[in-house]
Amino acid sequence: MARQNGIMLAYGYIVCLITVITFLFGSYSLFQSIVGRSSVKIPSSKYSSVENYKTDLVNDIKEKYNCDEKKANMTPYIPNDSDIKKMYEKEKESRMARDIRDNTTEIISKFVLVLFSALLFLFHWRLVRGHR
Repeated sequence: MARQNGIMLAYGYIVCLITVITFLFGSYSLFQSIVGRSSVKIPSSKYSSVENYKTDLVNDIKEKYNCDEKKANMTPYIPNDSDIKKMYEKEKESRMARDIRDNTTEIISKFVLVLFSALLFLFHWRLVRGHR
């Protein structure tokens, strides 16, 4: 009986230690995600200006059609500036919405991890206290 009680106490303390470590790392990660939420609104270099977007778009089109300026037999369609600006705004909004969704999902999952580890700790701590 004493040996079984000792094993139960060791199990309880080990689980409590693991949940405390998980809680600490999860809390730190949750804090980073919340602070990082403010940087979601900063666009990447591709979306920093219409000119950068246009350059990347034209390069992508040329790569896709395997066409450079010396080949006259194949001319890919390159949108005009007003269409590129519309495409830029639409893609920038889409990218920011995706980044916000990803960040929100990350915050929720880390919050669940912190909450779950806290509940596991409380359950096992009470279990250990009851077997003393």
